[in-house]
Amino acid sequence: MENSKKVVVSVLIVAVVVVLIVVAMMIFGKKNKQEVPVSNPQSISTEEKASIKKEAEETEDVSFTPLTEEKKAELAVIANVSGKVLSVSAENVKLSTTEGEKTLKVPEEGASFVSQTKQENGSIMIEEIGVLKVPVNAEVDVQYNSATNEIMLLAVK
Repeated sequence: MENSKKVVVSVLIVAVVVVLIVVAMMIFGKKNKQEVPVSNPQSISTEEKASIKKEAEETEDVSFTPLTEEKKAELAVIANVSGKVLSVSAENVKLSTTEGEKTLKVPEEGASFVSQTKQENGSIMIEEIGVLKVPVNAEVDVQYNSATNEIMLLAVK
């Protein structure tokens, strides 16, 4: 008899704890979630666009930190180029661009090489590939450090 009372009390305590946890999750979960409307940009009326723009201007954070001169210098050396791949090695990639041939170095780490594939539904799938998987004669877009001529991002179209 005493054992059955202990079991009933234990089950009740566990049930109350579970209910309290669920209630707490519901209360605190709703505070952190924000509902973001998803819509087609072409279907937004001019009035809606104006109100969205006005709301964005009102909520704009005025406590931003301006870029330091060092950060501006880092960003100034980033350049972009498009062209066709002439040759690929583990050390460099040679491109044919509208300005002529350009040889860019492959850094030991930090560079990304991706391939863009258009899917049947029209979306673009981006897949990371190795530098030696970059096809010769492929059209590419490259983001690189113009001071060191090192590739940061190479995207095969």
